[in-house]
Amino acid sequence: MPRNPVNELKIQASILVKALRHPQTDIAQQALLRCQQYPGFSDFSQQQIKAACQNLKRKTALNIIALERGWESWAALAKRYDSRWYPVGSPFTLNWFSGYQEAQVCQQETSGFLLPYQNQFFVCNHHYIEWLGLSPQDDNWQKINFDAARPLNESALSQLTKQLKKIKTPPC
Repeated sequence: MPRNPVNELKIQASILVKALRHPQTDIAQQALLRCQQYPGFSDFSQQQIKAACQNLKRKTALNIIALERGWESWAALAKRYDSRWYPVGSPFTLNWFSGYQEAQVCQQETSGFLLPYQNQFFVCNHHYIEWLGLSPQDDNWQKINFDAARPLNESALSQLTKQLKKIKTPPC
């Protein structure tokens, strides 16, 4: 069974926190250098960064890990691996892929919608999007290039996921 990337990155954040407190100076110094890149520390002096890193919170370590991988935050990275696009009980047969490249090729060949699910990807047609309760004609799909895994426009993806969340949230 493939490992969940979110869990793997959480482990990396724990390793970073432990490395900051490591008794070997070179290991602790390497970890400190990684932390210095964190935008939350941009106004800090070297001493302030060092002090902050001695008591680094897990949330900050997760954000550092996300930034190192090109994401603006941990929340942005983690949302790529959620299961919002594939609710339990789907009546559809979908094209599933373990790798993004394969899914992208299928999406382009079928003019479908490429959606993430945990550490996998699937391609569907407009019927599936309608079944989710979304409009396949929504302009936001074009803005993200019909690719929710690696969208061209983050705010358009955010609009789609907000719509999906509203649909899935039962009325009070």
